[in-house]
Amino acid sequence: MAQRKRRAAFVAVGTTTVRTLEYAARATGDTLDAGSGEADLFIYPGYEFRIVDALLTNFHLPESRC
Repeated sequence: MAQRKRRAAFVAVGTTTVRTLEYAARATGDTLDAGSGEADLFIYPGYEFRIVDALLTNFHLPESRC
């Protein structure tokens, strides 16, 4: 179980991970427990994050070449 007892940064890799962690935190009262399910959370401007402090993602345009 992960709780915010001490101030350790949660860095999510990818937007799906952000949605999953935030959904789980809302469902369990700001704790994270192992489980399964389907997250139907959409994050819009003004959303107050409970768990995630930073996001690492790879944005690229469609049909771009690396």
